[in-house]
Amino acid sequence: MRAIVAAILRSAGARHLREAEDGAQGLESLRQFPPDIAIVDFKMAPMDGVEFVRQVRKGKHAYLPIIMMTGFSDRGRVCEARDA
Repeated sequence: MRAIVAAILRSAGARHLREAEDGAQGLESLRQFPPDIAIVDFKMAPMDGVEFVRQVRKGKHAYLPIIMMTGFSDRGRVCEARDA
């Protein structure tokens, strides 16, 4: 899914994309290349998307816009993502 989203963004004109395989890599990427927006998946390992968002909100990128994508549709997970 990550590759598909990246391809769509590139075709729409985005030029500076960084991809990470999990939340820990995403946090490291934030330290090196501060982004304008982050798109994350709910289900990542070892750090999932919710934990990634919580870590970002505690750091210097606390107001970074984040879009969380997921195949989960149950209300509990949607609320958990929103609340993070």
